[in-house]
Amino acid sequence: MKTLYISDLDGTLLDADARLSAYTEQTLTRLIGKGMAFTFASGRTPEAALKIVESVPLKLPVIMMNGVLIYDMEEKRYLLKEYLTEESVAEIKRLLKKYNAGGFLYKLTNDHLMTYYETLDSFPKQDFMEKRRERYNKPFTKVEDFDSLCVKDTFYFCLLEPKEVLDPLAEALKQVPDVGFAYYREVYYPGTWCLEIFSARASKYHAVKWLRDCLKPDEAVGFGDNLNDLPLFRACDRNYAVENAAEELKAAADGVIGSNVEDGVARFLERQYNCGLMFPRL
Repeated sequence: MKTLYISDLDGTLLDADARLSAYTEQTLTRLIGKGMAFTFASGRTPEAALKIVESVPLKLPVIMMNGVLIYDMEEKRYLLKEYLTEESVAEIKRLLKKYNAGGFLYKLTNDHLMTYYETLDSFPKQDFMEKRRERYNKPFTKVEDFDSLCVKDTFYFCLLEPKEVLDPLAEALKQVPDVGFAYYREVYYPGTWCLEIFSARASKYHAVKWLRDCLKPDEAVGFGDNLNDLPLFRACDRNYAVENAAEELKAAADGVIGSNVEDGVARFLERQYNCGLMFPRL
């Protein structure tokens, strides 16, 4: 049987420091070499996600920014890009002001990603930016107001705030046409929630379905840890939550495997291979 394995990154495949452990890196490299069809579906941007996995010989397209982008690892080009409409961007900016919520705005022009922010008024926002600058050389640009930016080519917002700030904004976004979002507790910053806003045409569900239509696997198996992985689970035939996953995700899973700091995904895949499961190429 041809099986496509799809893993989330943060809190699932990556360790507590947002890196691939030596064991996971070596195991994935070996199993992909033996024919395992493996890819990832992450909320991360291309600069960060592709840098994190650069030591692993991934061959299949990867899903980034919760399904907004699909990138061909072999041809080094985007296969899918979902932008927000200009009307949606204008309404999102209005709601950010109304609910006093802040974070980062993303634009993709000619395949060049730029990230903008208005203010870094909390440690999570400051650390979010500094870690990405330091580890991935990711550019950030400060602007006085998001309204000063042209709405064209805008495709993503990432907001980091306490839950009480984001709850009413998330409710308001449900009434905005053509807009989707992922809303979940932040893995790395206790007390902080993350609200990621993007086109309603984009999600891990839609991106996985797109991959399945292209690759034609007999089945797809998903791995995740947080609420933004529920769409991934809905698009797969079997799903496994890591031990550190949110309870809602565990309830939706077919099973629970070892935690991200115990190399749960890699050890699961190695057990599959050691039990005699072969990895025929897609």
